[in-house]
Amino acid sequence: MDRRNHSKRRVVSILAFVVLTFLITWGTGMVVVLSSHAELVNGAHRVQHAIPLPLPVAIALAILGGWGPSLAALAATACESGRSGVRELLQQFRR
Repeated sequence: MDRRNHSKRRVVSILAFVVLTFLITWGTGMVVVLSSHAELVNGAHRVQHAIPLPLPVAIALAILGGWGPSLAALAATACESGRSGVRELLQQFRR
């Protein structure tokens, strides 16, 4: 039974990562595309009633969206393993 519970937790963690990645990446991207700075997204055209967004905010959202998978990985690891898990994940970049 413990093995089945572990498998279920793993599936939930992976699903949380995928959903968070999608929400961060597409959420920030859609705000930029619907804003007055749609040209920041490759191939996007301005919409008729654009959201008035200051350029620095649009740039920050575009950058944040690019880091969506990394941020989602940090959040999912923090939920699953806490600070020690995040610390262990980040230490892999120093090896």
